[in-house]
Amino acid sequence: MSIELTPTISGAPVHRWKRYPAYRDSGVKWIGEVPEEWEVKRVKSFTAMHKQGYYTEQAYIDEGAKLARITDIDDFGSIFFKNMPFIAISPNDERSFKLKDGDFLFARSGTIGRFELVRNPERSVFASYLILFKFKGVEKEFLRYAFGSHFFKEGLISTLHGGANQNVHAENIKEQYLAVPPLPKQCAIATFLDRETGRIDTLIAKKERQVELLQEKRAALISHAVTKGLDPDVKMKDSLVEWLGEVPEEWSASSVKHYFYIQLGKMLQNKPDSVEDMLVPYAKALHVLWGNVITDDLTEMWAHPSDIQQYGIEAVDFLVCEGGEVGRTGIVTSPPKQCIIQNALHRVRAKKSNELRFLLYVLYAVSSSTWLDVLCNKATIAHFTREKFADLKIPVPPHPEQRTIATFLDRETGRIDTLTTKIRESISKLREYRTALISAAVTGKIDVREDLVS
Repeated sequence: MSIELTPTISGAPVHRWKRYPAYRDSGVKWIGEVPEEWEVKRVKSFTAMHKQGYYTEQAYIDEGAKLARITDIDDFGSIFFKNMPFIAISPNDERSFKLKDGDFLFARSGTIGRFELVRNPERSVFASYLILFKFKGVEKEFLRYAFGSHFFKEGLISTLHGGANQNVHAENIKEQYLAVPPLPKQCAIATFLDRETGRIDTLIAKKERQVELLQEKRAALISHAVTKGLDPDVKMKDSLVEWLGEVPEEWSASSVKHYFYIQLGKMLQNKPDSVEDMLVPYAKALHVLWGNVITDDLTEMWAHPSDIQQYGIEAVDFLVCEGGEVGRTGIVTSPPKQCIIQNALHRVRAKKSNELRFLLYVLYAVSSSTWLDVLCNKATIAHFTREKFADLKIPVPPHPEQRTIATFLDRETGRIDTLTTKIRESISKLREYRTALISAAVTGKIDVREDLVS
């Protein structure tokens, strides 16, 4: 009898794994059946000690002991010391909270079940939103995979109560059940998973690099088309615009305000100011993606009929982010009736015969060039004000050429986006396969011993 974990993507590892000779019910919903010789134990049965981390409000310093935080943990049970800040700490506290090889750290908040296994630690202590565990009688590398399995996280979530901002306590962790094989099998399973997850991680990294290269190609394609045009033999001239450089001889370069209408959105209004005010849906920056505007399930604010006329949006309007990722631009396709925009957005409409789609690609090119970061002083809190937007110098080809370039970029970026989506889907499936393989191995659903010998 065998079990198959088969991702439906090209290039993924495919194997038909054997099962153990005999199974019994574990008595735990999340674990299911386990091999007969395995035990089912609570985490507390092999917990040597646990301790909450060091609390400090002192400013970070230039040297000393490093402070491990939740942000220094990844989703695969690893810890990174490189970006940890230094803190001042007394010798007694440093001894008390010092990280040692083989320690486990669990996050008390944020992503439920996030943890890390400490290996070869630098001089460091752990922060108060982490809980340190020391375990005995169990192979630590096996535990690392068991704690990273989806069944452990499901069990942990089932013990928590309350809203979205739930905290995990040491007792929640200690009460969880794990399927525990004899120690030699723990080592064999950890060795097997090291090898197999290493292969998967290598493939994921290659695919992620493919996505990066495609995005670089996409940005370069857009930038060249909107600043140099599509004719490789055209004569060029200096645009006299810093971010733009040379442009085709027949093009001009001028401010956005000469070619497009810009309307900043309405300040949030939480209560009616007159009997004519009504609740209407509104879009804000988080609804704007590059090239698209999400208008499902919008929240509402109070607005006067004159506000709806001034700040309302229609299909094919452009919305541009004033804050956050400044300059991010999306096209409105099917807005709800009487929908308006909040003041974190600009609405853009064309004057005369100018191509909004061309402006979208220009803004993408400006954003990719980091010129918007300079213009909006991104060293502080960036704001792409109406004044800055209106005065932004952009390339202006003749209208027929604007349309030709926009159509060309719609087609070519569409091809790149389709390929990118397929690669990202394959990455997602590889990660699902990785998770399923780990869970199957650490609960005994597959027997990996012969595979290690072969």
